[in-house]
Amino acid sequence: WIRKEMLRREKDFTKMTTLSIWAGTWNVNGKKPSVDIREWLLPAGSSLKRAADVFLIGLQEVQPLSGMSAVTTDPARGTVWKEGIERALDSPNTYVTIAARQLVGILLVVLVKRTHEPFVRDLMITDAGTGFLGSGGNKGGVACRFALYDKTIACVSCHFAAHEHNTERRNQDFHDVVRKAIFRREPGAKSDPSPFSYLEYDRTSREAAGNVAHPMSILDHDAVFWTGDLNYRIQLPVDHALEFIQRRKWE
Repeated sequence: WIRKEMLRREKDFTKMTTLSIWAGTWNVNGKKPSVDIREWLLPAGSSLKRAADVFLIGLQEVQPLSGMSAVTTDPARGTVWKEGIERALDSPNTYVTIAARQLVGILLVVLVKRTHEPFVRDLMITDAGTGFLGSGGNKGGVACRFALYDKTIACVSCHFAAHEHNTERRNQDFHDVVRKAIFRREPGAKSDPSPFSYLEYDRTSREAAGNVAHPMSILDHDAVFWTGDLNYRIQLPVDHALEFIQRRKWE
């Protein structure tokens, strides 16, 4: 009876809000920003006022993956991309960066419109390396989770094994990221970032971010946005592949 009555009176104590989310991925091939990335982030002819409420941006190879750069993180290479994204989205005036983390060449940056920032809570970031010796950060993923209003969102930036013959390795990379990228924090505890990760958003002003007590998987959320260079290969002309997608022919 109580549940039925609450559903009947739902409109009396709830407010529905429609939000738009932009999710994108870009393998930048070890290069620094050299073009106006607003053309990528904003539809042609649109303005920041009409842009998405939330941006989930995944980049890969923000640093060259050769020599020591393939196993160690150079935070300066991620910072230059993070700052370029923030300039393009007029942060911190119009948008606020709520999360940013780099794992070797993998970068995840999450921004919300400033009007929504007070309603972000339970923010956590984690990562999982699946590359060198099964744990190196040259391959793997960075994940973030947060609650926005009363919905929970998880997002991932990943980079999986290359080369056409490595399909099974890519499949395993996916399962390993899901298995290893667990969000854990005891109530009131500060985050415990991986020693191989940098650029984590400073949440000292968001004391309520420690409300989540139990470990959670990427998949334990209302919505999951998975971006990345998955490296799967489709041996078809582009126009044929797009036609099959439109027809939902997956076999």
